[in-house]
Amino acid sequence: MIGRSALYKLLILLFSCNFIYAQNYSDKFADSLLLQGIEKLISQEYNESIRIFNDLDKLRPEIPLGKIYLAGVEISRAFDLGLQYPYDHVDSLLTESSRIVKQLLKKDDGNIWFIYFAGLTQGFKAYFSALNGEYLDAFMDGYKALKYFDDCLILNEDFVEAKVAIGTYLYWRSAKTDGLNWLPFFSDEKSTGINLLEEASSKARYNKYMAAYSLIWIYINEERYDEAIKIGEKYLIKYPQSRLFKLSVAKAYKFTDKLKSISIYKEVLKSYKSLPNNNYFQEIMLNYRIAQLYFDIKEYKKTAVHCESILSLKNLSPFVLNKLGDRLKKIEELRNEALHFGSNN
Repeated sequence: MIGRSALYKLLILLFSCNFIYAQNYSDKFADSLLLQGIEKLISQEYNESIRIFNDLDKLRPEIPLGKIYLAGVEISRAFDLGLQYPYDHVDSLLTESSRIVKQLLKKDDGNIWFIYFAGLTQGFKAYFSALNGEYLDAFMDGYKALKYFDDCLILNEDFVEAKVAIGTYLYWRSAKTDGLNWLPFFSDEKSTGINLLEEASSKARYNKYMAAYSLIWIYINEERYDEAIKIGEKYLIKYPQSRLFKLSVAKAYKFTDKLKSISIYKEVLKSYKSLPNNNYFQEIMLNYRIAQLYFDIKEYKKTAVHCESILSLKNLSPFVLNKLGDRLKKIEELRNEALHFGSNN
């Protein structure tokens, strides 16, 4: 099953990268800046991505895209680097985006792009509410977002952008309520969701990575690991430094080739270690995953080494310690278990 961190990544992409599936958006300048900014975002060039979206916001203040994507970059960067989310800044961006969307819809409530902008804004607000632990607000905002995306399809059944969001939602809603399919309103729509995403991934005009990334995690959840790996490796050819794609592929390989999974996790670990101002959160998480895989293949000494590399870290910030929860205790237990089994070999 998909874990919380994987689902967070999925939500980030779902609501921060959706627009790039533009079909015929008339503002070529805005479209060009979006393309550039998204490319930088995928490659984790956050400062450059922020610069581009700031330009978009300044040069096209009458539309909310600059603010929506600035919020997306801030959320993505904080998640990727294990940092504290800049709540006040993101809240300000989304509040202003909502104001702009309301003005646009007052002028033309039948404009498919204005409706789509509203869906994106509500989607971001839903994710942001979830980060704050405000789950009722997250549910309400998420429902509003999907309603806007549904409205897009009513206007144009081939509007691929909306299909990406709806397909992702339909699959995971069904996957998480499998045991309730006998009840009304809880029908199994996993196949419908997958079909919508597969259609979007083949028809997207610009980047296809969001639909592809969604499909990777769905295929993992469906135990279709080879298909997940095939998609992920295809996009790593274009974005070889993308930690999100590497981590998703490593997850898929966990079930088919643990040594390959370890190798990819080590690549990502090296990437985090090279970052300035590393707060060690992601480094700890990756060493823990690697240690667990080594334990699975009975490489107990290597398990212990990776656990020790975590336990030897000093002066972790209160934020990181809180974010880790009880993992340090689990890592110590894994180290001790590995030493026990290793001493018997």
